[in-house]
Amino acid sequence: MPAKLYIPLEIISSILDHLPSKDLRLLRTVSKTFLHLINPRVFSEIKLYFRANRYFDKQLILIKSFSSSSTTVCSFVTIVRKITLSSIHDSGKRDHNFSIDGEVLKAITSEHLAPFLARLQNLETVDWNHQTSDEPSLYLIAVSQSLSFLPKLRNVAITLDCDHCDFISLENQKLPPLHTFKNLSSLSISCSEEIPRGYCNQEIATAIAASLNLTRLSLKNRFQARYITEKCSSLQSFLGNATSPQLTQLELHQIPLPAVGLDQTLLYKLKSLTISTWYDSRVLGFACAKFFTTLEEIGVELSQLSVTGMEAGMDEMFSYLISYADGLEILEIRHIKMDSENLEESAGRRFWDQIVPHHKNSLKTLVVMPNFEGAWCYGPMFAAAIQQCFLLRNLTIAVRRVDSAWAEAKISLASANKEVQYVYLGEPYGLAENSAALILNDFPQPLAQLTLITTSESRTRTGDMWPAEWERRTRIIENLNRLILGLRATSLAADGVLKNWPLKVLVNGYPYAFQLRRSVWMDVSGVDDGDKWQYQRGDNEWS
Repeated sequence: MPAKLYIPLEIISSILDHLPSKDLRLLRTVSKTFLHLINPRVFSEIKLYFRANRYFDKQLILIKSFSSSSTTVCSFVTIVRKITLSSIHDSGKRDHNFSIDGEVLKAITSEHLAPFLARLQNLETVDWNHQTSDEPSLYLIAVSQSLSFLPKLRNVAITLDCDHCDFISLENQKLPPLHTFKNLSSLSISCSEEIPRGYCNQEIATAIAASLNLTRLSLKNRFQARYITEKCSSLQSFLGNATSPQLTQLELHQIPLPAVGLDQTLLYKLKSLTISTWYDSRVLGFACAKFFTTLEEIGVELSQLSVTGMEAGMDEMFSYLISYADGLEILEIRHIKMDSENLEESAGRRFWDQIVPHHKNSLKTLVVMPNFEGAWCYGPMFAAAIQQCFLLRNLTIAVRRVDSAWAEAKISLASANKEVQYVYLGEPYGLAENSAALILNDFPQPLAQLTLITTSESRTRTGDMWPAEWERRTRIIENLNRLILGLRATSLAADGVLKNWPLKVLVNGYPYAFQLRRSVWMDVSGVDDGDKWQYQRGDNEWS
């Protein structure tokens, strides 16, 4: 008989790491060895998405099997995604409308869901989605208590989906209790309306105060209209009872930030900051200028900064960013819209002339998204600044019309000796869509990803010109895609031309990415024209 083939467990484990969940579940039945190897991979992350629909019976069988005393999966679960329990499901079709009696849900919660959660002694992360419009409140306390007593639970994310609720009545809704949670490392609260003040103070602030080693905090009010923030507590109120917070990552979206008490609230250990407000955030209780002044005074040196709607504190933000050398790896400034075009132009010029060069030795990701064309967009100042950033790997920048003489000089330099060909280059060369060709010559090192976006013309500040503006931006996007597909470069291109082309290019508003690939081309007579590099359409980035 031929000898049995022996494969080391290390190799088998490596193979299993690359298999999809469906195949792993089939392999569990091969042997006890495979069972022990696969169980941690299959059950380390589970979803408890329990809704009233046609699959209700299957979901019930699953939750019953999980809660059984004979189950072996509990010790493997470290992440639970999408804890959702809904009594009503409306798919839009009469035959597919389902509902579950409240007593049935109460029995499911008390007999199966809560006991199962209580057995997850190795659970580290939970993602809880609560839909206030159609989820019964009767299960909230049981689930919360089961989770809060787990010894290894450190990361909690709560999403409050109240899109169908009256905004004013949200304060009277029963929400997931948090006051019994403690020793968390990460806490995230996201609400589709405004987080009620009572919930902020009694539940969220209590959990924060009981988590001395909390390092990551995310608080989001996701309402779409420009409401004045009246219900939600301020950041100072959230952190006021925290004895010794260790926050290194802070994310705030539409959270009030008054000036009083900022110096006692912000921490010098902070490394990652994401803060988002609406334009004209001054009416929402955000002390933008004082915020960045305080960061500078207490000596915070961020490695990541992402801001939206902080135009009222732009000068102070720039002063803060210049206060420490290098260290900033990720900088994102989105939806820039200042009070006047002159202020915006001045800030854009200062940004490229001072801020980017100041962090040139550490910057790896840069996102600049203005609402209007101008100095913040692609142009000579951008090119001069970006050529100094040798570590930059990801860039998002808005395109605009530039000086044609400057653009022609760049095109001539790149296409010298036929090293680069521009098949669909438009004229005059300063057109916004030609930025896709011009920008390729500006990088000292190849980017992993370049994202090009369109933005509104500055003349649209004063009136509603959206239909015409939409047509203009759609035309630019189409021409950008066409130009990118028409770029060609020989494999013998000189240093600084081909080797620094981004590996992937995205155009905002177009779902497919363009990947840089080598291919063989024929000339018009059918003769082999040699290897050329070009961009080809890749996968749908939104699928």
